[in-house]
Amino acid sequence: TPLVTWAGVENRGLQCETSQQASKRRAALRRSINAAKKKKQRVAEKGGEREQVRLQKQALRQDLHRHAETEDAREARLQADRANKESKREAETEDARTLRLQDQAHRQDLLRQTETEDARTLRLHDQAHRQQCMRDNIITSETAERTLSS
Repeated sequence: TPLVTWAGVENRGLQCETSQQASKRRAALRRSINAAKKKKQRVAEKGGEREQVRLQKQALRQDLHRHAETEDAREARLQADRANKESKREAETEDARTLRLQDQAHRQDLLRQTETEDARTLRLHDQAHRQQCMRDNIITSETAERTLSS
């Protein structure tokens, strides 16, 4: 004879079930849990894809906005950003500024200590490349100014 167990079922009181019925109930519950896990994973993957699409659209909108922005508007925006940074710096107390700069130096030291030799070489190479690009841009703009003023 099968083993008889008691299981509570949705506030309908206690119901007698055999071990075979209990096994089927547990198997159905496992299938339900596994299906829910799979659905959750699919939703997460789909959500990740949606997030990626959202970010791509956002980047495209920003890029279009930058292209539509006139040179004067761009310069005004950059100047406002610089003024905002400067006003924050001016409002900062001397002690807070010292602490911020010390923290910044400490973080940079920690990063440099942990970076590999290859990473350091790459960082220095990138830094030199950025500086060269900045020099080239300055020379180009100076040349353009001279051409316009001639």
